[in-house]
Amino acid sequence: MNERNTLIDLIKTLHPDEFKDLKTFVGQPVPHAVPNNPDAGRLLDIILKVSPDFPEEKLKKKNLYEALYPTSPWVDGRLKKVMIALHKQIQAYLLVQHYFREENAFQRRVDLSDIFQKRGLKNRYDQIIQKTTKDLEGAREKNADHFFQKFRIEYTWSHQALGKNQTRRDLNIQRMLQNLGIFYHIRRLEIINFFLNQQKLTNLDASGPILHAINELPPLSTYFEESGDLFIQQKIFDFQRQTNPSTDDFRELTHWLKRRESSISASALQNAYTFLRNCCHTLIYTGRHEYLEILHELHKDNLERGYLYNVENDNKILSNTFLNIVNVGLITHQFDWVQDFLTTHRNRILGDNETVDFYKLNRAAYLFATGQFESALETLPQSFPNIIYHLITRRLEIKIYYELQSDLLEFKLDAFKMYISRASRKFLSKELRERNADFANLLTQIIQSKPGDPNRKPRLLKRIGERVRAAERDWLMEKVNKMG
Repeated sequence: MNERNTLIDLIKTLHPDEFKDLKTFVGQPVPHAVPNNPDAGRLLDIILKVSPDFPEEKLKKKNLYEALYPTSPWVDGRLKKVMIALHKQIQAYLLVQHYFREENAFQRRVDLSDIFQKRGLKNRYDQIIQKTTKDLEGAREKNADHFFQKFRIEYTWSHQALGKNQTRRDLNIQRMLQNLGIFYHIRRLEIINFFLNQQKLTNLDASGPILHAINELPPLSTYFEESGDLFIQQKIFDFQRQTNPSTDDFRELTHWLKRRESSISASALQNAYTFLRNCCHTLIYTGRHEYLEILHELHKDNLERGYLYNVENDNKILSNTFLNIVNVGLITHQFDWVQDFLTTHRNRILGDNETVDFYKLNRAAYLFATGQFESALETLPQSFPNIIYHLITRRLEIKIYYELQSDLLEFKLDAFKMYISRASRKFLSKELRERNADFANLLTQIIQSKPGDPNRKPRLLKRIGERVRAAERDWLMEKVNKMG
C-alpha cells in the first residue's frame, strides 16, 4: 500500500469547512482510538497549505519529509509512521462526524443505554428506554428501519429481564418477533423485487438463497396491517411474478399504491414510484411498447407530486431522468407537453454545465421529433465529456443528417464507427459498444440498399428485428417501413 497516496486521496475528499475541526481533532486525538504521533498535526498543516490544488511536486515523500524535518537526514520508516498515524486520526474524525449525525440519534441512545446499564445506572437506563419507546410509537416515518429499531428496544428490554431470571414474566416475544419479521420481509422483498426486474434484462442465477427467498411463504396478514411499506412491496412482488402482466395489472398496482399512500413512509413511497418507472422501462425494453403511455402518465403524476425532484440538490432533476421524461413524451407524441416541460424546467437539470449542454440535447431531441431538423442541428451540443450522452448526441446528429439527406451523412457515420472502434476498449462496455455498432451498421445497410429491389424492405426489417438491443431500433424500423 502506498501510504502517501492513501493519505492524500482521503484529504482531498474533505471540505474546507472541515479543516479547522480536523486540525483540532488531530491535535487532541481520542485516547486509545488512534495512535498519538506528535508530528501528525504538523504533517496535516503542511499538506493543507497546498490545498485545494494539492500539486504533486510538493506532496512527494522527499519534499514532505524535508518540510516536516528540515534539519534531519532521511530516516527510513519515519515519515511512514507519521502518515499512518495521521490517516487513522482522519478516519477517526470522519467516524465521529458520521456517528453524531441526526440520522444516528437512535443508535446513540441505544449505545448510551447500554453504557448506563453496565455502569449500574438503572434509572438512567430506564429513562432512555422509555423515552425512545415513546418516540418510536409516535414516529411518522414507519419504514423498515423503524421496525428494526422497535425490535432492538424490545430485545434490549427482554434480554435484561432474561439476565435477571425473570422467566415467568411476559417478555414481549410476540411483538419482538413481529417487528423483526416486518423489517426482514420489507428488506427481503426490496432485494427480490430488484433482482426480478434485473432478471428480465439479463440471465441471472436464481438458485440457492435467492430461490429460497423468492419461494418463502408470504408474510402474516397482521404484518400488512402494521406496515404499508411491506404491503406495497408484496404487491410489486406479486406483479413481477406474473408471466405476462397486462397494463391493467400495472394500473391496478399504481392504484393500490395511491390508496395506501397515507400509511407508506416517504422514503418507501419515493422508492416505490422509482421502481414502477424502472419496471416500465424494463418492459418497454423487452418490446412491451404499450407501457410507454403508462410511463408518460407516471412521469406527469410524479412531477406534479414532486417525486422526481432531488431534494438534496435544490429540487433539480437528474439528467438521465430528465432525458427519459423528454424521450417518452416525444415517443408518445405529447409534443406540446414536452415543449412546456422544457420551458419550465430549463434550469432544473442536475449537473448541467455553464453552456447548458444537457438542456440543449433535450431541446434538440424535441426539435428533431417535430421535424425542425435544421434548428435541431444548430442546437445540438458539439461534444459531451460523459460518454453515454456523447453517444446519444452523435446518434441524433446522424439521424438529423439522414432526414436532411445531407452529403455529410456518410462522413459522419464513418466517423461514428471509427469512434466506436477506437473507444470500445477504453471507455465502452461490451453491450454499449454492440448497441451503437448495430445502429451504425444497420443504418449503413439502409443507406446502401438498392431502390426497386423487392427483397430490400423485408430483408432490412428482418435484420433489424434480429438486433433487439440496437440503439435507435424503433427509428430504424420506421425508416425501413416508409420505403416504397
